[in-house]
Amino acid sequence: MSNKPRRRTLAHFAANADGLAAIETALIAPILFLLLVGVIQFGWAVHCAASVRWALDASGRQLMINPSLTADDLHTTMVDKLKGLADAKDLTLTITPDETDGTLVVESTYKTSFVIPITSNATWTFKNRISVPNLATES
Repeated sequence: MSNKPRRRTLAHFAANADGLAAIETALIAPILFLLLVGVIQFGWAVHCAASVRWALDASGRQLMINPSLTADDLHTTMVDKLKGLADAKDLTLTITPDETDGTLVVESTYKTSFVIPITSNATWTFKNRISVPNLATES
């Protein structure tokens, strides 16, 4: 006799849809949350890379006016322009003269971490390069 009420309870439980939306939400919400965090992280990384490119262009204009600036001077200028967007330790800068066309080639490398909860951290590297006329060699 005890099997009959139990079967009816299991059948009733299987047919009952109350709370189904809560269970589905509990299963899908973490995935949507991770997706949202990933989109935000990606957008922030691209924003910082674009800001580094803008700071490199602005610093390149200063180098055109004053060709005696060193890479450290330009690095300081770029970090000042970024105002906390990019950490100074994640930004490297090199200046090399190009003898073929008399320009200065300024290259920047910006590394940023891509952090999404429950996944492994990834480091992305954004590289930019501009050529600045070397007005010191022109007469």
